[in-house]
Amino acid sequence: MFSSTVRIASGRDKFRTLIFHTSLGALTLYIPAAGYGLSGSMGGAMPVGMVIVILLFAAVAAEIPGSRMQKALGLPLAAFLLLLVAAPANPGERIGDLTFAMFYNRLGWASLGLLLVMYLPRLFSAGSKAVDAACASFLVLLMVYTKITYGVVELAFLVFLATDRRQIGWTALALGIIASSVLAIELLWRGGLNYLADLRVAGENSGGLATLDALGHVLLNNLAAFLSTHLSLVSFLSSHQATAIFFYSFLRRNRGAAH
Repeated sequence: MFSSTVRIASGRDKFRTLIFHTSLGALTLYIPAAGYGLSGSMGGAMPVGMVIVILLFAAVAAEIPGSRMQKALGLPLAAFLLLLVAAPANPGERIGDLTFAMFYNRLGWASLGLLLVMYLPRLFSAGSKAVDAACASFLVLLMVYTKITYGVVELAFLVFLATDRRQIGWTALALGIIASSVLAIELLWRGGLNYLADLRVAGENSGGLATLDALGHVLLNNLAAFLSTHLSLVSFLSSHQATAIFFYSFLRRNRGAAH
């Protein structure tokens, strides 16, 4: 990776056509290459490169929760997701184990978190379609060319959102931007087929699809987390339904008293 970073930053391998094969996207090399080009040192490659990513991510994080959530909820969520991207550490590990390794996973979790918020309707609609499409396409393209497994999930979520008549406008525009961007990148990069071939080889070497036994072990090992999440969701939905019923009956009672 360090050799590829230097080659890209020096312009000797502008479109990554001669770099070693990897199942990770081109941005896992271009991000540190940009940091190396700006800082001039290998030690500053990842920190400076991640600063660029964080600045772009911050603009999206300010727009999505800010347009769909109240400040009391949106600000903590945006701050948490930005911290997840910025902190050079893997969640769940000791605080002293600082590393930029597998930074693409933190990007994937944060981008998925922001994209899921886009399921909520906007609090205001001025200029919503173009802005929403730009934010969603940025998140998807970022992960498609960093860690494609996250990008595929995000793309599937966008297709799911397109089935909602209220959101089909910006989702269709976002899907169009993604498709045209992929075509433009392929015309310049011309490494898409190699990328897909590397992904196929990585999939074969990782053991393919999980068996039912393996899925059963995953379910049993995480049963407590699944149950707590399910109960929390049921409790949340039940409380909101009870609140709606209460206010509806309250309004009807007041309307009857007024008559």
